[in-house]
Amino acid sequence: ATFNGRHISVECRTEWLAAELRRRLMHVVAATDPVRSPILRVALDELEPSWIEVSDSIGRCERGSVEYVAHHARKWMTAAFIAAQPDLIWLHAAAASRDGAAILLAGPAGAGKSTLLVQLVDGGWDLLADDVVALRPPAGEVLPLPFSPEVRAIPHDPGEDWRVFLTQPKALAAITPDRVASKPALVAAIVFPEYGRELARPLITQLTDVSAAQALATQALGPRQGSAKIGEMFELARRIACYRLRYSNPAVAASELATLG
Repeated sequence: ATFNGRHISVECRTEWLAAELRRRLMHVVAATDPVRSPILRVALDELEPSWIEVSDSIGRCERGSVEYVAHHARKWMTAAFIAAQPDLIWLHAAAASRDGAAILLAGPAGAGKSTLLVQLVDGGWDLLADDVVALRPPAGEVLPLPFSPEVRAIPHDPGEDWRVFLTQPKALAAITPDRVASKPALVAAIVFPEYGRELARPLITQLTDVSAAQALATQALGPRQGSAKIGEMFELARRIACYRLRYSNPAVAASELATLG
């Protein structure tokens, strides 16, 4: 798996595991053998039928279903890419691009980032990144990190019990290679989605620079802390229009989002 010149070695010790991981990582798999040494090694093995072990080169180990271990493998891989490239701005977000412009969807788990991302791709946009977005400062350029999105049937409603929401299974979105971005894109808008079942239509409101910087800071990943992080987020919010989106219908909301890009 590769990102911006760095790569991670993933070893699957059975053929069906290799096929399953290739399906989940197909858009980040290296086209050729990398020259550099890997920044992380991840290995998966089937201990018993449907009981999988995932481990890595720094000593972590988890066991469970293929969905469970794939989640941890992806989380460890993402963390390794973040640690290896601290010069980039990393956000808990998803991103889609069209004609060199990107829409970035930032927010906590359950906000519907991946669901809206898939709707944008279905509407003709290209997958740039899911769950974690890397931006190259100072231009605000998103680099492709196209993990395949995993979506729940319904995003989290603020009035819903988190335990009920987390019981929803995730489905892997099937995105064809021709709908995956291969080049960076400049961010045209940053959107903070919030699902609300009672809403009749999407509501998009522009945020002030201060409100946007505070919202971005809560979704920032990586080593930057304190005033350095706040300053970086404020500069990002000052240069890029940021919006709050409240919605109930992801398809209708995606149509509204497309006008921002």
